[in-house]
Amino acid sequence: IMLAEKIISLKNKLTEFGAHQRQLTERFCAEIEFASKFAKLYPSKYNRWEKLIVKAIAAVSEALETNKRTRLGKVIHQAEEILAPIAKEAKKYVIHCIGHAHIDMNWMWSYQETVSITIDTFRTVLKLMEEFPEFCFTQSQASVYAIVKEFDSELFEQIKEKVKEGRWEIAACQWVEGDKNIASDESLVRHLLYTRKFFEDEFGLTVADLPLEWEPDTFGHASTIPSIVSRGGVKYYYMCRGGTFDKPPIFRWIGPDGRSILVNLETTWYNDTLDTHNAIAMVEFCKQTGLKDWMCVFGVGDHGGGPTRKDLRKAIEMNDWPVYPKFKFDVAKRFYEIVEKQYKEIPSLTGELNFEFTGCYTSQSRIKHANRTAENHLKEADVFSTLANRSTGFDYPSEKIRKGWINTLFGHFHDILPGSGVRQTREYQLGLFQQTIAYADQSKLSALRKITEQIDTSLSGKITSYDNNLLSFGAGVGKGVEVYEPPKVSTVKSLPAAFVIFNPTANKRNETMTLTLWDVETENEEKQFIAKLPDGKILPTQRLNKGTYWSHQYTELAVPVSADAMGYKVIVVDEGISDVDNKIKYHWQFSHVRQQYFGEYRIENEYVSFEIDKVSGGIVSLIDKTTGIEFGSKENPIAVLEYLIERPRNMSSWVINEAKEIVAPTILSVSPKFQGTYLAAIEVKLQFGNSNATITYSLKADQKWVDIDIDLNWFEVGNEQIGTPALRMKFPFNITAAKGRYEVPFSSIVRDLNTGQEVPALRWVDIFNSKLGCALLNDCKYGYSLDGSTLRANLIRSSYEPDILPEGGNYKIKFGLLPHGKKISQTELINAGSAFNHPLAVISSDVHKGKFSPTSSDIITAEPENIIISAIKKCENSSAIIVRLTETAGKTTNAKVRINKEFLGKITNVNEVDFLENEIGNSSAKIIANGFSVKIGANAIASVKAQFD
Repeated sequence: IMLAEKIISLKNKLTEFGAHQRQLTERFCAEIEFASKFAKLYPSKYNRWEKLIVKAIAAVSEALETNKRTRLGKVIHQAEEILAPIAKEAKKYVIHCIGHAHIDMNWMWSYQETVSITIDTFRTVLKLMEEFPEFCFTQSQASVYAIVKEFDSELFEQIKEKVKEGRWEIAACQWVEGDKNIASDESLVRHLLYTRKFFEDEFGLTVADLPLEWEPDTFGHASTIPSIVSRGGVKYYYMCRGGTFDKPPIFRWIGPDGRSILVNLETTWYNDTLDTHNAIAMVEFCKQTGLKDWMCVFGVGDHGGGPTRKDLRKAIEMNDWPVYPKFKFDVAKRFYEIVEKQYKEIPSLTGELNFEFTGCYTSQSRIKHANRTAENHLKEADVFSTLANRSTGFDYPSEKIRKGWINTLFGHFHDILPGSGVRQTREYQLGLFQQTIAYADQSKLSALRKITEQIDTSLSGKITSYDNNLLSFGAGVGKGVEVYEPPKVSTVKSLPAAFVIFNPTANKRNETMTLTLWDVETENEEKQFIAKLPDGKILPTQRLNKGTYWSHQYTELAVPVSADAMGYKVIVVDEGISDVDNKIKYHWQFSHVRQQYFGEYRIENEYVSFEIDKVSGGIVSLIDKTTGIEFGSKENPIAVLEYLIERPRNMSSWVINEAKEIVAPTILSVSPKFQGTYLAAIEVKLQFGNSNATITYSLKADQKWVDIDIDLNWFEVGNEQIGTPALRMKFPFNITAAKGRYEVPFSSIVRDLNTGQEVPALRWVDIFNSKLGCALLNDCKYGYSLDGSTLRANLIRSSYEPDILPEGGNYKIKFGLLPHGKKISQTELINAGSAFNHPLAVISSDVHKGKFSPTSSDIITAEPENIIISAIKKCENSSAIIVRLTETAGKTTNAKVRINKEFLGKITNVNEVDFLENEIGNSSAKIIANGFSVKIGANAIASVKAQFD
């Protein structure tokens, strides 16, 4: 305390000097302050060094008090000589100055401004490199290099030269510094794959040249990130936002499968400046780690700019101060190499590094929906294009799929996907999304149609022709596309009409499909239709809807169908009559209570039963019929909406504030919608604020979950006076000692957070205890909170900063409620989430002969049960197929993948590859009968490249 007081007193006296002596006095004050903190790193020398510091202070103070101010320079030099023993040790410490420019993708501005600041920043950096030969620069994100390549090719070539010199470091293993909570597993793989490919093609850089992933501003990191990025050649990881808990500045982050990366968790900030505070920060870092090196990332950022001339001159000046550490312009990779070499006992951490900015799991909900849709459709485009390529010689649309993925990856930037950008940010990404869906869907449809041409659809023996009744040919153009379904276009002249049902997932499916007939009925007539299956069965159909679409009359029918793993099945619809026992039972019950009419609507199939009451419009009974377990209660209905207004606060899009008002919507009506053999549904209409919604609760034959479809018309607007209007759905489950399991990329995580904390999840959440549970599937939502046994899903928030009008319009939201009266595996949950997000695809066809049978057996499947096929794609540089597998039960497993060789061909070679599709050493992959095997570690991910004849 006395030493600190002496330092303060000295600084006060030195501030009285004029400007011509300010640099000298600043230097000595900085040296004294540094020395007083630095001495504590050496406990055995501290007392002796403290005396030297006091002596040096006294020498300068005495000069000030005896009017020797004209000799101040000489006195300070003598004082520094007193500190020589400290100075000798101080110069063994190095501050590695890493010049950087944090460039946000379209955060508070439009894309053209992002292009401008990128190019202007890099031009500035090159000028500084000319002026300061020792200056080095580090820049992340493949997207910014792609921008320069497109908009300023001359600048791009200049950057290449600096990269060759070793002064410009590329720290980009991802297309953008993206979200790590709500981007999908395959998206994170494609970041690595396409980024590496870009730098290999454009700069000639290998994986070894790019070991560092740079994620300073990402809003939290999923537990599986080390497992994922390490399979893409990442060894080092730089982050700034590591969550709310105290963590060491350097640690090994270990994924669920045991793979690890070396993390530097920034101790200051990624937009730092070079000044005297750096030395103090270095001391604290060295105190925690025992190292003598520290990395300081500096440069004006967010809106670009990068290092300034002032920063560079200051570093050069401070490097010459005698009682101070060294300042060295450097690249980040060298710092990590020093840490690996000198840090003998690096601490380890496991788990997720969350949470930051929980409002970002919901804000700008249309961006979230677009992202999920793009991810799902691009995966399907890869799957079906791969199958078509192998079975028919279909020309794999590699470039279209790559462009679609690049568009999607750009939208993962940590201010785009989280919804914390301005209106122009949102508009630009949604424009890319439209292009992406066109790429993905047309690739998928072209592949499916190519396969369909070669499938025998002539179950009835009757071949259709195109020579007359041309009205129906081409009917339905575009129908379904607006809700991201395959178009319901007809290519037949009349009945019989053939449909081919394709399964995009690697597990068997039993579901009820909607088939659309065109121009087989007039506006005033109704016919009866049957569905013919390949095994000879004839089923009745259930009429759903009828109407007119662009001068053509359509009829929608429900039909149950099964399809093997990544397989297909033909259904032929014709006019006729057939009887079958109802698979769906529905009961409309009313009771007279308190002189008011309340009623329950109950629907059930062989797996689940649920009831809706007319008062709340929610589910008051939810029973897993396989066990008889009841998950609902009449007192606290499940799946009801809550309209709320959060209290005003700054950063409303980033942060969810407490609710100042929660309102139950007004129920306008509750009524049956569908009543039939395969599908029954109840429709609830309600109103709240200025908005309204229709909720449809439905159950299909052979389905284990209750579908909840929300058609929302949202007109709420927030501001600084009102706060943030929001809508969420509440699911109070009859489950004791409840915990939440949430899907994360390639896995799931159980969180002991059940007092209302907002957390992220991907396609499903499971609320469970040791014996039972209830899962909630979703198609576009990411933000959830668990309070006791009540789960809430946030649907929409009208935040007002920085986008003042982020919402408004019509939204389609889908949930699936999956009760399980016994504990189910993570595999079952993943398969359910996958099926919910990847519905069976229907292709309309004429009736024709073909080389492929009307139904396929499993085309690609994996065993045992704890092995999931998460993705299938064509290899980037060969005709081989990449099969991506995940182990889900936490045990090392010899996985077996079976291939339908009649459809795909015979496997001639298999090898394990990393996420960059490079073969790895000691591959365990082997050819077996009708497929291959590979050894997968507990909770691990494996990619196998299979070559065919």
